[in-house]
Amino acid sequence: MEAPECVPGDLGARAAPVARFAGRLRQGLGPGQGDLGDRLPAARLRPHADRTRGALRRRQGLPQDRARQPAARAEARVVSTKQTLLDSIAYVAWHGQQVAALAPDRVVIAQPDRPDLHNYAGTTHAGAIYTLAETAAGVAADQLAAPWGGFILLAATQVRYTRRAQGTLTAEARLAAATDAAALRDEFAASGRGALAVDVTVRDPQREPVLEGRFDYAIRRRKT
Repeated sequence: MEAPECVPGDLGARAAPVARFAGRLRQGLGPGQGDLGDRLPAARLRPHADRTRGALRRRQGLPQDRARQPAARAEARVVSTKQTLLDSIAYVAWHGQQVAALAPDRVVIAQPDRPDLHNYAGTTHAGAIYTLAETAAGVAADQLAAPWGGFILLAATQVRYTRRAQGTLTAEARLAAATDAAALRDEFAASGRGALAVDVTVRDPQREPVLEGRFDYAIRRRKT
């Protein structure tokens, strides 16, 4: 479409064609009807499917469902509470351990790579690796027992060191596959006692296991 001609000095003559021109663009007339449809792709004249708000949010990596945001905030509060608990234990806090992930069936704790956590060979000390594993196992066991009014006591462990450890380490803890949480809850409610096992794997930055172990905990009722 050719640009509208305007007569110099006549504001009305200039404004009217421009208004008609803009109006025809807003109407989205097709090719051959006097608009720009024969020159520009259709996507330039009407909203395209991939330009919807949802598509833009996906492209930008933003949350898609606002309903999930309260759940995410609740999870963040739980993580913060657990982190505060770990920080209150001086020995754990000294290791610099951080809650990296927290779910009903999975706990991940991270430990930094620091010279004061190394052994004489310059790799992470076996004791520091063990402490990381036990912290993750303890958090996993505690989040099951605490809502019942119970506290945990470490009763036994079996660990195996699989390779030298270097770099930031992460410990992933899960309740043992044979755990029957409902039966354990009923047993604890009746007797104030219980026992559970937690499996832990500590990995290096390359996701290679450096420790594998099982931690057995006794559960006892808190005295009020």
